[in-house]
Amino acid sequence: MLSSFLNSFYDHEVLEALAFQCRSRELWLRRGDVPSHRPLKADSAEELKRHIDSIRGQGIVSVYASVEVFSDPLLLTSKSPEELRTGWNFIVDLDSIQNIEDAKTCATSIAGLLQAFNINNFKMKFSGKRGFHIIIPGSAFDCFAGGSKEFIQAFPSVPKHVCRFIIACLKPNQKKGVKMDLELYKPRQMIRLAYSLH
Repeated sequence: MLSSFLNSFYDHEVLEALAFQCRSRELWLRRGDVPSHRPLKADSAEELKRHIDSIRGQGIVSVYASVEVFSDPLLLTSKSPEELRTGWNFIVDLDSIQNIEDAKTCATSIAGLLQAFNINNFKMKFSGKRGFHIIIPGSAFDCFAGGSKEFIQAFPSVPKHVCRFIIACLKPNQKKGVKMDLELYKPRQMIRLAYSLH
């Protein structure tokens, strides 16, 4: 049973879905306690599968990608993230302090708040621990011209301020027992991808 489950991770559709989320982002993998080196990138499902196969060790491979978009992630060994950044996603990272139901309530409330501001282009996924990620493409911030210098330089200050604004808009019972992780807004921070095994 476990082997058929793990083999589904190599299903081409799953690899395609993971690779789509990796494009132009720094990639990082972990099998059990064994991490991959950084930086990596994967422009196709085949390239991602090669990276997955290259990690030796025991356990399931988890796939992560950067919050930021880069012109060439492999140059992060010689250039700063600021020099290579071409975009970023806005991500709300919610962690429940004790009860996952608190995180569900908060995530649902934030989804309603976003829709009240006519923001409907977002994804919500379980974070793999005790919370949720709400992901909004950077293109939703249409107050910036697409790919403009102002948009690129708005990271990380604008997303941090937007997170604080969202929390301030929630009623006490909508955010009780939940912590919003602002540590996500640092250069080269990673999130676990949708369809990645935990």
